[in-house]
Amino acid sequence: MQSQLHIPRGIRFQCTACGHCCHEYPVPLTDDDVRRLEEADGEACRTSVSALTAGERAQSGLAAFTRSLDKHQSGNCSFLTEDKKCRVHDTAKPSMCRLFPYTFLHCPDGLKVGLSFASTGVLFNSGERLSEQHPQLIEMRDVFNAMYPNLARTNLERWGESEFVGGSALDYEDFSKFCRPYLTRLEALIESYAASGKQSPPRDNAQVILSEMADVLCDSLPPSMLNPMVKLFGKLNPVKLDQYILMPLYRAYFASPPPVDEEQIGIAVQTYLQNEDRDLYFIVADRKISFADLAATVIESLTAQEQDLINRFVYMRLFTRLFFGPGFSMMPLLSGLFHLSVLVMLLHLDLKIDAIRQSAAGESDALSQTRFDKLVARVRDIDRRLTAVVYSRDAGSMFELFALDPLRLRRFLLMTN
Repeated sequence: MQSQLHIPRGIRFQCTACGHCCHEYPVPLTDDDVRRLEEADGEACRTSVSALTAGERAQSGLAAFTRSLDKHQSGNCSFLTEDKKCRVHDTAKPSMCRLFPYTFLHCPDGLKVGLSFASTGVLFNSGERLSEQHPQLIEMRDVFNAMYPNLARTNLERWGESEFVGGSALDYEDFSKFCRPYLTRLEALIESYAASGKQSPPRDNAQVILSEMADVLCDSLPPSMLNPMVKLFGKLNPVKLDQYILMPLYRAYFASPPPVDEEQIGIAVQTYLQNEDRDLYFIVADRKISFADLAATVIESLTAQEQDLINRFVYMRLFTRLFFGPGFSMMPLLSGLFHLSVLVMLLHLDLKIDAIRQSAAGESDALSQTRFDKLVARVRDIDRRLTAVVYSRDAGSMFELFALDPLRLRRFLLMTN
């Protein structure tokens, strides 16, 4: 018996035929994919298909694949025509290409349907609502289940192992009740923008909602569990501790080439903590820019279009549960929520850094890429990195230590806005 499909509200998708998903990133292949491609064009396969290493197959979601369809030096897929059409679309299109950008996660209450923000159509919310694409969703569900035949049972078992915080079991029904009103608020914001091009209410947004969710979770914990970083590193100002998690995550998701290196995040945090009271800074246009400088930097508020993009990105992660538990490295709920919240707030911080860089270069709005286009590129890249990253239990514990300061995310909001 098939699980009930849960479809996000207000979310749309239609392929824009931009060809972006056919560039840069290799495509994982099953043995059946390789067989069909060899039948379609054996010569292209010989020059473009390579074996996945054991390490690569251990990455998130790659256990079902054995080989990879690599890109040319130009970044193009071997089967992409000059007019950005797939030569094997009707005969041998790989399973992952067929599935993209749809995502699914088996949960105790049914199968959550989602979309990857690596897709241009998803980023711009193009096409019909997903709720009006039921035949397509059924087809994609069947493709997904064929690729991962044992995943439903595995994930349902893993939901029974999910945690609120490390060592504390999470009841899925309680989580769903907790999450529902916040999803409803995000749905209302998304629907409001789609109907009017404006956000209503204007002061509500994904950043505020994430912070409120973290507040409620922390308020439910005994006071003895809160502020462990202050107890461990009492000499350090909490604002300094904020920097020691913001900087490693900024480097991992914004400044370093993919994939995200969990070990480097952990090493950076440990190094900062061992060098007591160290001030961190960014190099922007040959200038040292501190976190205090960024907090004092004023930029224009997000436009309704920019905020809608962030609202939809956060909504999709919350709706599909792809931020904790079986949906994200089995991370405890509080750790996963904190990690997602920090990445969203770093999007704002990155806009400030870019504004400083643009001002130093004397770039005019007419000559520079628009801020919305830059935000689109950032969200696309973050989504890709989140899809590939696999965090260890130690990483979840590290994020939890920072998350257990109830005021931390509020300070991040003040710094980035």
